[in-house]
Amino acid sequence: MEALDKILEGFEAALELERSLGVRSLQFDRSLLEPLPGSGDLEPNAAVLETSALPLSEPSKPPAVESHPRIVEPRPRTIEPPPPAAAPQALRDFVFLHHRALSPKGNEMMAKIIVAMNRTAEEAPVVIHAPAPPAKAYVVLGSLALKMFFPNEQATPGSWISVPGGVPALVTYSPEYILRFQEGAIAQREVKKKMWDSLKGVIARFPR
Repeated sequence: MEALDKILEGFEAALELERSLGVRSLQFDRSLLEPLPGSGDLEPNAAVLETSALPLSEPSKPPAVESHPRIVEPRPRTIEPPPPAAAPQALRDFVFLHHRALSPKGNEMMAKIIVAMNRTAEEAPVVIHAPAPPAKAYVVLGSLALKMFFPNEQATPGSWISVPGGVPALVTYSPEYILRFQEGAIAQREVKKKMWDSLKGVIARFPR
């Protein structure tokens, strides 16, 4: 009986493992193995051993592969239009050229001259650094300015020359030169008149 008990225990353990794995469900009763009345032999009644097999879970199927793969059309790229180009700055009629910054009195004199020529400081600025900016004409204030901006040119005050690029340039007096004379002196009035007479030629070229 001890050997039989060990066999049955091993059998029960195997059945328990199958039940826990969900492979099959087996109902087993040891009492059915007891000897039948009138019989000295132990024979199991096979008719009462009921086994109900559980269906095994089907293996997962691989995803179906399309016989004709889809063609995905690429989405068209959205091209942003370039920003509008800045409008080119209007070409000034003329600019004044001087070899250095003007003194306060020199600035005051030039402000009066620009107003008399019917212009503003933005429309006809005084430029003190080479090279000369683009313009239709230049007003060169003094021989030192002529030497700095156009070193290969020579001219006397009141004369017109053609500078590189074919731009006309009037050479006249520097306000700093005029301020050297005594205020109200005859010499100063004469130089001022000569300067103004030459500037009339610029006004005639670019009237308002």
